[in-house]
Amino acid sequence: MMAFEDSADRRQTDEMKTVLALHAIAIDGMADGLCVLDSEFRVVLFNRRYLEILGLPPASVKVGASLRAILEQAADNSFASSVYRGEMWRDLEQI
Repeated sequence: MMAFEDSADRRQTDEMKTVLALHAIAIDGMADGLCVLDSEFRVVLFNRRYLEILGLPPASVKVGASLRAILEQAADNSFASSVYRGEMWRDLEQI
């Protein structure tokens, strides 16, 4: 009986890995940028297009990074004025 349970658990694990891999491929292949944040504005999920839109290199964003840190990086890479950045932070803090 134990071998059957191990086999079923292994099959379920393999199926879950397959589903997660397919989701990762679908999310990364989206034409739109995607960034999912938690209640503390920390990254939970993002795709390659999101980085491209912000002009950030692939290794610059990690799960758990704060939105503020990401936007600061993006602002440093752009020609956004410090006045505009201040307005952007005020708008974000009201969310």
